Amino acid sequence: MEAFRHLDTTTMPWAPEPTIKGMKSKVLFRDPESGAVTIIRSVPPGYGVGDQPFRHYHTSVVERSFYLAGDFPHWEFDGPEDKTGDLIMFRRGLFMDRPPNTIHGLFPHPKSEIGGMAISWNTGGGVGVDDPNYEVESIDVPFENPGRFNVAFTSPRIFMHDTLPWNPHPRVKGWKIKPLAPRRGVAPEVALVHVTADWQPARSGAVVEPTDERRWMFVVSGGLDVVVSQGARQDAIALKEHGYLEWRAPAVIGFAAGAVSDIGATVLCVGHVLG
Repeated sequence: MEAFRHLDTTTMPWAPEPTIKGMKSKVLFRDPESGAVTIIRSVPPGYGVGDQPFRHYHTSVVERSFYLAGDFPHWEFDGPEDKTGDLIMFRRGLFMDRPPNTIHGLFPHPKSEIGGMAISWNTGGGVGVDDPNYEVESIDVPFENPGRFNVAFTSPRIFMHDTLPWNPHPRVKGWKIKPLAPRRGVAPEVALVHVTADWQPARSGAVVEPTDERRWMFVVSGGLDVVVSQGARQDAIALKEHGYLEWRAPAVIGFAAGAVSDIGATVLCVGHVLG
């Protein structure tokens, strides 16, 4: 992997989602060894499972998603004997943190009315039903005669981010932050960071120190100018809405002198808090 990569996801073409038939996607990152992926998925209006309900769980992978637009009905189950589940309507601003061993799935109705879009990321492959490693990672749970499972089933955290208050950023005066999820094994922490309009750094230079671990950010709204430094090399990047930036050592993220955002920015931060 190169030290950093910037993508304007708004100009990327949609392609058929390789692991879930009927969806489209824009793959932002894929690790060929672990199967970990960061991806934007598009759900078409009326997307569903046909005439029969379906549910499963994953044995080791942590899944996370932030919903960007539209609607998508999804069901969460307390355990194999729970046959009705809880309907969760994924909408703009919803965040999901799904640990292993949570049973989730779809019923034939209701279906998505207008379609939807989310940025999703996970720690490994085998979570999509058409993934080659699906039978290794994922366990189907039938509704009739589910049988016995020697598993301690868990529950996801699914909530609208606007139910959380904005708190002062711990390192940067004037910014705000909403922690969304802590580190869970190899899944790094997640936060929303709000950079106020016309904010200027006290000094130019690095604000996120280098690490061998991959870090990334995605602009949910607004725009933000950053500088990626690698020794003497500096790359100025104007991150627009739905812009994506990932990096690892030796790259460091910082700001040039002057205002870094004319209109402010709300940024999804994974593995860091941008300050």
